[in-house]
Amino acid sequence: QKYLGNLPDREGAVDIGAGDGAFCERLIALGFTGITGVEPSSAPIAAATPRAQELLDHRVFRGDDFIPNSVSLVSCFQVMEHVPNPLEIASAALRILKPHGLLLTVVHNQRAMSARLLGLKSPIYDIEHLQLFTKETGRRLLESAGFRDVRVYSLWNRYPLQYWMRLFPFPPSLKSGLISFAKRSGLGAINTPLPAGNIVLLGFKP
Repeated sequence: QKYLGNLPDREGAVDIGAGDGAFCERLIALGFTGITGVEPSSAPIAAATPRAQELLDHRVFRGDDFIPNSVSLVSCFQVMEHVPNPLEIASAALRILKPHGLLLTVVHNQRAMSARLLGLKSPIYDIEHLQLFTKETGRRLLESAGFRDVRVYSLWNRYPLQYWMRLFPFPPSLKSGLISFAKRSGLGAINTPLPAGNIVLLGFKP
């Protein structure tokens, strides 16, 4: 919302790796039109609301499937780690964006405090993550693709406390007891913001 005033308009948005379309629905609420959520997995699409399903396209994102200079926003949340060539995705986003359009992406930060404390037990070290980023390499990714006015900052995630407990590498017996207590007491349902080690990368097309 902070950057809406910098966009050329709110006509055209693509969400790469859209999941169940929750962010697409948020874009509707913000006044965007012409929204497409690209999602390669069928399971989250099946779980989406009827309104979100109308916006979801079941396939892998390819820049050539979109008209160049046709959208104002491309979003891509925790997807770059899963693709073999992040620069290809960023470059495709640049092509389909209108001048002064925005690419907004979120990636894991390999140098975050949580990652340094937990080491290889950190959830970011996942067999599905083909690469990890730092603030420096994230900035370099967007600048190498041709984006300007690139901004990078840490993101606080808000999840129920029991979700954080499942992620933290407690001993199994202790984890099970803690989660059970959190559920019974109601504490587990409390939304808790934490700096989980994610970073926001955003850049504008010249």
